[in-house]
Amino acid sequence: MTAAIFLSYRRKESLVEARAIYERLRADFGGDSVFIDLEGLDYGVDFVDVLEEQLANCAVMLALIGPNWLGITPGIQTRRIDDENDFVRLEIRAALARNIRVVPVLVNGAPLPDSAGLPPDLQPLLRRHALELDFRRFDADINRLVGALRRVPGISSKDQTYRAQDHEDKSMIASRLAKEVRAINKPATDQYAPTAATTLSKTNQAPEQKNNEASPIAGIADEGSTSRSEVLKPAWAPLVDFLNEIAGHQDPTISQLRKGLVIGAVVAGFILILAILISSMSAVTSP
Repeated sequence: MTAAIFLSYRRKESLVEARAIYERLRADFGGDSVFIDLEGLDYGVDFVDVLEEQLANCAVMLALIGPNWLGITPGIQTRRIDDENDFVRLEIRAALARNIRVVPVLVNGAPLPDSAGLPPDLQPLLRRHALELDFRRFDADINRLVGALRRVPGISSKDQTYRAQDHEDKSMIASRLAKEVRAINKPATDQYAPTAATTLSKTNQAPEQKNNEASPIAGIADEGSTSRSEVLKPAWAPLVDFLNEIAGHQDPTISQLRKGLVIGAVVAGFILILAILISSMSAVTSP
């Protein structure tokens, strides 16, 4: 995975500063968004290929420049920055050639080199606005850098990523809850909710006709009205509707059935009472 922020530095002079900057940027932007060779290189890989891949896709390069960034070694006339194979030179040259934003970060009081001290391919570095990073005011200076990086396209802070993820999670939860609510309400609404035609028909009925159709089972159902109780009928509503239909139906067959049910209930009650009386009398006369 390529990172959006690339750290270029010399280990011998600015390793501590590079590590401190990396840790702060990792806290603000996430470890995957910041590349440093101490963490971004796996064992056995071709580090040249990895550096080229990272440089090809990064949005910003932070070029840490210390007092001996040019690589002057006592007793050696050639500076490290003059070496065509110097990795710091190769990194910055590749970033400048790709028009990547390069931020010179001056550490430990180092000045920005003058034009006479830089090779021709690094001359454009002098036109890039530099940041002075003093460890005595590290928090203030690094906060300025973090604020500037947040304005760079292609770099997202961890807060923004978490907010986006949180918004997505809340949207998914709300959608799931809405589906569950619809699933719960659907059976009752589809089975018992009156249609528009039925409601209009009942509204146009004469008052005396409504009274004739009033349910004889008080408090359970009212066939002549359309209310929320009809929409939210319980599971036993079909049984209640059946009993209401038998009780109020004018068909002769249904009337005979109703009379038969009443007579049967009376006979059953009489038999039950008779059985209780006989049982009581037997208990009294027994020795």
